[in-house]
Amino acid sequence: MIEEWINFKNLKDPRDYDIKVDIGTSYESLEVAINCSKVLGKIKKVVHYRKKHQIEYYTIITGEHYEMAVIGGLTSGYDGSGSNALVKLLVELGFDQEHVESLIFTNPYDNAVITFEK
Repeated sequence: MIEEWINFKNLKDPRDYDIKVDIGTSYESLEVAINCSKVLGKIKKVVHYRKKHQIEYYTIITGEHYEMAVIGGLTSGYDGSGSNALVKLLVELGFDQEHVESLIFTNPYDNAVITFEK
């Protein structure tokens, strides 16, 4: 599901999660997030937030044991390395690639929240 993200105040500070990935580049973020996701337990939900014009992207992965925040690196709303890295992560976590691509590469809102649930 993709929605316009209006209320920025409802986002918990990404640095307050159990595991924080703040590497910078897309593929480094992808590699570290995949490795760290193994300790989260069964994945329940992934929520990706973007403020496109401020170049702010947060991906929150909720597992049965821990939550992880990926700050930057994984992007959406266009076909680039950050969006492709996010697609690879979501597919690695067990989400359907076609569905993931239909939401990650679309750009109906500059400020968006994209939710994937199992």
